[in-house]
Amino acid sequence: MHVPPDPEFMNNRRADWARDALEYFEQYGESPHPNSTAEEEREIAKQNLSDLIADMGHYCDRNGLLMNEVIRIASEHYAEETGWEGRQFQPTEPSSPS
Repeated sequence: MHVPPDPEFMNNRRADWARDALEYFEQYGESPHPNSTAEEEREIAKQNLSDLIADMGHYCDRNGLLMNEVIRIASEHYAEETGWEGRQFQPTEPSSPS
């Protein structure tokens, strides 16, 4: 696992805030079972995080915001917060529909 630089010493805290939001959201989605493997927990987290981001798109629709603009700004924040060495907003190959 690659953890990018943290020039402001705040990224662990930011990750904790994101975890707290996701755990709150999981009350309405799928939660890991007590006997889940680490891989199963990652898949559930990925699904819940995807659902949360999609729901943020619905929030943007209803509040006159453009999701692409929000994501662009978020990617700029992330780049600054990781000393431009973070990997999370780099283009990836699109996945095929399931």
